[in-house]
Amino acid sequence: FTNPSCIGLVSYNCASACQTSVCTLRRNGTFPLQRWPCILQLMRILFYSTIATFVPIIVILVFWALLPSPSTFAATFSGWSNIAQHAMNSLFALFEILSTNVRPTLWVHIVFLEVFLAYYLGVAYITKATEGFYTYGFLDPHARHALLAAYIAAIGSGGALVLAVVKALVKLRVRTFRARGDAQWKAEGCEERNSSMDVEGEQRAEVLFFPASSYQLPLTSYKACCDVMIPTPYLPLSSP
Repeated sequence: FTNPSCIGLVSYNCASACQTSVCTLRRNGTFPLQRWPCILQLMRILFYSTIATFVPIIVILVFWALLPSPSTFAATFSGWSNIAQHAMNSLFALFEILSTNVRPTLWVHIVFLEVFLAYYLGVAYITKATEGFYTYGFLDPHARHALLAAYIAAIGSGGALVLAVVKALVKLRVRTFRARGDAQWKAEGCEERNSSMDVEGEQRAEVLFFPASSYQLPLTSYKACCDVMIPTPYLPLSSP
């Protein structure tokens, strides 16, 4: 799980850098992902949910809670390797959560993340059948038969809990900066409200935005529950 996590972080940052570079060079502030098919936009948002709010933190919790051994810091190389792979990745995720304009992820993403964990669990047992070893020792049903189900359930529940905590942190960051610059926030299209629906007075539907690049403009808006799976392209209100 460690290697896919690191590969995902590198891929995410490279993709974001490309989108950001194009957005910076274009005068109208748009980027390629805005014109790509909706399925690719959705995959990009799910990609963010896995590498910035879920996978790195789960990797750290599992490694330091279940997998440390005397050899973890036995040599200089192994020590720095474990720090880089099982600590620094969460610092990248924390930067993405607190220092960018990414909006809160959706609750429905929990389903995809749990499916992703289940998929990796299957791969772990396929590896045992084909290569003869367990990627994680605690997955061996013969060694820890009584605790195996508890480990799997705890990791799955922990993944949902981590996503909920990260979602709360992002909401707090969004509200904090919106309160400090409300006028500019609305002018840049970071908030959009639909006031055409009046039920018992004035009822407004909030819209969540997600960026194509974490460092630039919003990408998509989810206007109703039926739009959760396939987002619609969104351009900032201030765009020409």
